[in-house]
Amino acid sequence: MGWSEWMVVELPLEEQLILERQVRAVHDHTDTEAIAKLCGTLIRQNYHQQKLLQQALKRIIELEVIDEVDLSSEQRLPWWQQLLMRVKS
Repeated sequence: MGWSEWMVVELPLEEQLILERQVRAVHDHTDTEAIAKLCGTLIRQNYHQQKLLQQALKRIIELEVIDEVDLSSEQRLPWWQQLLMRVKS
C-alpha cells in the first residue's frame, strides 16, 4: 500500500445507504430553523474534525521521519551491532 492509499475512503454499500437516507431526511425536512441549527452544528463539527485530521497527519509524518532516520542510522552500524541492538530491545 502506497503512502497515501490508506487515506482513500471507500464506504461499504450499507454505509452509503445509511448516509443517503440521512441526507434525504434533511432534504425532506421543512423546518428551516431546525435545518439552520443542524447546519451550524455540522459546520463547527467539520471544522474541528479537519483540525484533528491535520494534527494527526502531522504527527504521523513526524513519526515516519523519525522511523526513517532511525533506520538509516541503524543501517550504518555493522551487522553484529544491529543484531545486538535488536536483542536488547
